[in-house]
Amino acid sequence: MAWTVLSPSEISARLRGALRRYLPGTDALVWPNNLTAIVKTVAAGLHDMHLRAAWLYEQIFATTASVQHLERHGAELGIYRRPMARAEGVVTLNGFADTIYPAGIAFIAGNRLYHSISDARSDLAGLLTLTILSDDYGVATNIAAGETVERADPTQFPNLELEATVASGGIGGGADTETDASLRARILDRKRR
Repeated sequence: MAWTVLSPSEISARLRGALRRYLPGTDALVWPNNLTAIVKTVAAGLHDMHLRAAWLYEQIFATTASVQHLERHGAELGIYRRPMARAEGVVTLNGFADTIYPAGIAFIAGNRLYHSISDARSDLAGLLTLTILSDDYGVATNIAAGETVERADPTQFPNLELEATVASGGIGGGADTETDASLRARILDRKRR
């Protein structure tokens, strides 16, 4: 059963009825008397309490809880909002044979910047395989397999190709912050299990 919030006029009517019942011969509607002011004041205070109780009622359930309290429901179960993540993947390009290239080689795809995260050695044919990580966070940093990325600084390592091909696994793992709906669904799924 949902919590019903009574309006100030409904509360006033109930209080006036209680006054008639418990104080025979009084009527809060008869002017002039101080019971009218007392009833209105008490009704306003009780209305605020009803509003607070309705809000609390919503917070005790994960289905209706506000964002702050939804996260508290999740924390009680060890479920936390998934943060933004950067994309990572492998690219290949040609360079000098059997050469070590340092970490930090920059690539651009659209307006997004990526950097190689470790040193890498090209094979005897000159094929260089680099693991790159996006500088930005979010789904927009993912790149499908087979796409190309350009080197950000062509003057650095002039023996390397200007374009690299994204390997078969793609550049993935980039994610936006988890939405409230997704977090709520995970919490409810856990509670149901």
